[in-house]
Amino acid sequence: MWHRLILYFIGFGVVTTKVVAQEYHIAPELSSIKFEVTHMGLLTVEGHFATFSAQAAQYTSSETSFTVTAVILVESITTGNDSRDETIKSEGYLDTKTHPEIRFKSEGFHFREGELEVRGELTIKGESRQVKILSKGVPEKDSFRLIGSTVILRSHFNLDFGPMDALISDEINVYLEMVFEKA
Repeated sequence: MWHRLILYFIGFGVVTTKVVAQEYHIAPELSSIKFEVTHMGLLTVEGHFATFSAQAAQYTSSETSFTVTAVILVESITTGNDSRDETIKSEGYLDTKTHPEIRFKSEGFHFREGELEVRGELTIKGESRQVKILSKGVPEKDSFRLIGSTVILRSHFNLDFGPMDALISDEINVYLEMVFEKA
């Protein structure tokens, strides 16, 4: 009798657990994470992160669902100006020694007006906030491309630039193009 009861609970756990149907890894050479911010209301500073990783998983259960996680190496930031890059990486700004990574973990995907809305938690400099990335998914053979953008606020992530703070827009536009290939 006890054996049947134990097998029942084990079987129930297996049935209700999400099973990974397909895993994907990012193709970094085909992907990019770019940003732009306005400086002094006149100049737009553009930059990108050269080193990042991301994974996606498609799960099967009663419905199909996806998750995406990404890690950006903050030290890889570049704006085309070495002096500015070193200042941005310093303790007073992004503080790459204390906070070497930016992290994102999706929490939901929703189709809205022909676009895919990816919702998740973004962590920068130890501060986590909910973000929405509006994107388009483009399926390709053995891969998919996610092209999207979002706007984050520096003030939400304690990105205070001291005396220069008033000259730099609070809004940072972020542009993503991620190619995920089957693992």
